[in-house]
Amino acid sequence: MFLNKFKRVLEYASNKELLIARLKKLPISFVEDLLELKRILPVIDNIFDIGANDGEFTIAANYVYPKSKIYCFEPLPEKAKRLKEIYANNRVMGEIYDIALSSSKGRAVFYPYKYDRLSSFLTPDTKLKQLFGDKSQFNETTVQKDLFDNIFELKPNEKNLVKIDTQDSELDVLKGMVKNLKYINAILCEVNFDNLYMGKPSFMELISFLYEYEFRRFYQLDKAVVNGTVSWCDLVFMK
Repeated sequence: MFLNKFKRVLEYASNKELLIARLKKLPISFVEDLLELKRILPVIDNIFDIGANDGEFTIAANYVYPKSKIYCFEPLPEKAKRLKEIYANNRVMGEIYDIALSSSKGRAVFYPYKYDRLSSFLTPDTKLKQLFGDKSQFNETTVQKDLFDNIFELKPNEKNLVKIDTQDSELDVLKGMVKNLKYINAILCEVNFDNLYMGKPSFMELISFLYEYEFRRFYQLDKAVVNGTVSWCDLVFMK
């Protein structure tokens, strides 16, 4: 443990951006992920934070890519309110949409969980209940949803990053942006390997869909190991 801490100190000492992020108490894991991506994509014009929750990714993205416009999507009212405060306090350029993204437009049942990071269009499977216990308890509400393609028409001369963390409805979000996928340079997507939610698409379905739209390279960022097995991770897909 001491050796790991020593390595972290050396890492911060040799990386000014990480050190400043630590001193500012920014969401350090997201900062690290985005700094890694910045080695490949030094400039990004537009960032789309789909499933923004408390706005930690947006805060980190605004730090690593301060010239980028950031567009957040979050259907829960209290979270959207928090995002508005973040935009004002950090001078974030872009816009907040208090809706969910999907492959269809309209009102839909949504499940806010006791542990709000689990909130989803899907109900929990046995594995999620085992991992999170009473935190997997949920309520039911309705939210407005729409397609990405109904809102944006991306330009071919701009660099675009999409981050999707929607608790196993990521594939449904992607199906609503097929007209714009050719203009997206990177997709940062949470992937669950275990069956955490009822009716979730498989990992291979997600991979096959992205492969069809020319996203044929990917690398891993963060991961969660449960009982010696990788349960979920964040992957960056690129062309």
